[in-house]
Amino acid sequence: MRRRAAIVVLVALLLIVTGRVVLGGRSAVADLRSVPAPRADAHVDASVSDADVAALGRAVDRSVAYVEDLFQHKFAAPPKLVLFGNTASFSSGLTEFFNYSEGDAARSAASYGGIYDHATATIAVNLQTIAADDRVATLDHELTHYIMRELSASQPLPAWFEEGVATLAERHDSASRWLEEDSLVGRAIAATGRVSLPQLETLAEWHSTYPRFGQSLYLYAKNATSQMRSRAGWPALLGILTEVAAGRPFADAYRAASGESIADLDARIRQDRAPSLISRRLPNGDAAYTLFAAAPLTEQQVTIAGKSSYVVTFTVRTDDLGMYRGSFGSTAPPGVYQVGAAGARVELVTERR
Repeated sequence: MRRRAAIVVLVALLLIVTGRVVLGGRSAVADLRSVPAPRADAHVDASVSDADVAALGRAVDRSVAYVEDLFQHKFAAPPKLVLFGNTASFSSGLTEFFNYSEGDAARSAASYGGIYDHATATIAVNLQTIAADDRVATLDHELTHYIMRELSASQPLPAWFEEGVATLAERHDSASRWLEEDSLVGRAIAATGRVSLPQLETLAEWHSTYPRFGQSLYLYAKNATSQMRSRAGWPALLGILTEVAAGRPFADAYRAASGESIADLDARIRQDRAPSLISRRLPNGDAAYTLFAAAPLTEQQVTIAGKSSYVVTFTVRTDDLGMYRGSFGSTAPPGVYQVGAAGARVELVTERR
């Protein structure tokens, strides 16, 4: 069994601290260098190399254009971003530019690679924690928070909705992210009933729940907002933001757009318990597979059969989300195989490398 690599999912941290100063008003901004990104007001600190500055400028510009197109809205002013080269400068920057206490800055630096600061309407990113392939996703996520705040006129939105839409908006390199498995994880969390949408209304509730699930909590929120989009359509979700900006409660706006309540949505994703199997080819020629059995911490029988006489059956134990991850290929001839477990089936294709 190969363990799935941890992927940092970067999220907005909206710490409300009194006495903050808008970034542009700080004399210390002179210590930052401007990033060549015409669509944004972006800066980097001294720890970012000249080569990275140019690449970051292109990435920021493309992400701004993507988010504006996705939401059919131009930013009222070029969005503000500060990109820090390492965790130490990120932590210091939260204190110096955003007036976070040392304790808040240390906790943020330890937990997050990117934040959207509501008080200053500025994005801060810790580049040290982000793989090069994940920079685009990070910028997409944080800029989505930025534009949702503009579209909703900063009126209250459920934390699960904000985080879900921001995660849904992320673009990922398909080679570095298994999006089908992300979807299964989101479904699995809902099916366990260990958390519900009403328990994630506020940012404080979101942060208190996060330690129980880690980054997977964002996949749960993404699953919920994906179901909203499937039912009502993307234009309707954009319309909800406009309705909220006009003073309509979020729950009322969603019911009008979709014909269901938030309680209905919550119940619907909890009931999505059909067992599923997915697979993908690995770089070494083996295949990985993931089972969602909707039965946490239980034994499940897995059968792998080839077109010839090859058949192997074994017992696995699901994790606390009712999932099991495995790989196959090194013990059998290359070819096409069928995997079955918990009533679900999927095809595996292996080859020698």
